[in-house]
Amino acid sequence: MKRIQSQPQQASANLSDADIRTADRDQHREDPMAQAPQPTQPTQPTQPRQPRQPTHPGVAPKAPPKSQPGSGATGQVVAASNWVSLRYRLHDSQGEAIEEQSRQLVYLHGAQAELFPKIEQALEGLRPGARISLYLEPQDSFGDYDAARVYLVDRRSLPADLEEGMAFEGLPGRVLGANTAPTAPDAAHDLIYTVTDLSADVAVLDGNHPLAGMSLRFDIEVMEIWEATPDEIEQALTAPQA
Repeated sequence: MKRIQSQPQQASANLSDADIRTADRDQHREDPMAQAPQPTQPTQPTQPRQPRQPTHPGVAPKAPPKSQPGSGATGQVVAASNWVSLRYRLHDSQGEAIEEQSRQLVYLHGAQAELFPKIEQALEGLRPGARISLYLEPQDSFGDYDAARVYLVDRRSLPADLEEGMAFEGLPGRVLGANTAPTAPDAAHDLIYTVTDLSADVAVLDGNHPLAGMSLRFDIEVMEIWEATPDEIEQALTAPQA
């Protein structure tokens, strides 16, 4: 069990399994485009953090692209082996913005499986300046809300400084009630559990993505496109998938 570094909560979205792949869910919405790969060096959080930000469609690559906008041929379109810079914003099914400001991301088209497939497909062939709006149901983004991922945990088995909004990699503490602790490696260790409620005796930990169960609208603008180098393509294809 590992605590996760808290980050300031923002209104946002990640384009994953679209990054565009991205307990009170309305208080912990994540950015669906946040799964989108961005050219920044990932960090290893180790401290408790505030409520998770929405995960967007895409996960940041392990190293920033060495190539830069303008380094490829002119007239580029969104296609395999091209870096694509996007600006996007996420809305709920009522049209309300989930975040106050838009986000930006850079990803390598066709080589980073974390993007939500429907988002990547919709971007194919677009040019810089193009704008699209995509509506994704839960099954095409962060999945349905799963009550089996919500656990009551003995407050005394958790850190003394526990607060609502703290998150843990893997399920910590002693589970109470009928919902027993998960045993499968992916369920027990890969999920991020957020403290959504807290009393003197019990803490509620939720392993659902903050945007699970929500229908979402992605407003996306293609900013820049440029060719990736052979080394960048090789790195993306051989890097472990999150």
